[in-house]
Amino acid sequence: AFVIYYSLFYFAIFIPGFMRLYQNGLDGPFLHGALLLPCSLLLWRYYGRHYDGLLPFGTLAWQNLAAPLLALLAMLVMEKLFQQPEPWLDSLEGYTGLTRWAWVFTACLIAPVSEEIIFRGFLLNASLGWGKVPQQVGIVLTSLLFAAIHMQYQAPLTFIQLFIFSALLCVVRLGTGGLLIPIVLHALSNLFAVGDIFLQ
Repeated sequence: AFVIYYSLFYFAIFIPGFMRLYQNGLDGPFLHGALLLPCSLLLWRYYGRHYDGLLPFGTLAWQNLAAPLLALLAMLVMEKLFQQPEPWLDSLEGYTGLTRWAWVFTACLIAPVSEEIIFRGFLLNASLGWGKVPQQVGIVLTSLLFAAIHMQYQAPLTFIQLFIFSALLCVVRLGTGGLLIPIVLHALSNLFAVGDIFLQ
């Protein structure tokens, strides 16, 4: 699932008109909305049919959300205090109109759903059922891949923050048993980041 997902980043280059989308700043929304999200959902559906109950959506229970929200808030405060300049984020400030809202929608809804299915879903599931140590190794490997796939970032501290964020989401996924709360936390984190740029 991860290889299929990751290969779509490179497959998109060969789609006619993709370079025009890139020039207009709509490459990210197109990639996530037209390729990555449908791919993730199809893989999840296929997996669910063959391995019933091993990758549940979960439910939104407030008692399961309070501690992760506090941890996320602490991470966001630390990130704000020690954040290093990221050229990619600075380039988003120039977007206006439809492009701006397409990025907000992509970052706050589409990307969290597709990334949680792949990372806290498929990748983390590969380590479950083998014991405590393989599960911890699964959290580390999932978080390393999650940080590495965000190639648009350049600052080393950003990759450390992404790794810690992913590890938190892995722990939440294991604690709640479903993907819904990690998706919500991921969406809130992205809303904070994108809102800081677009909605000021």
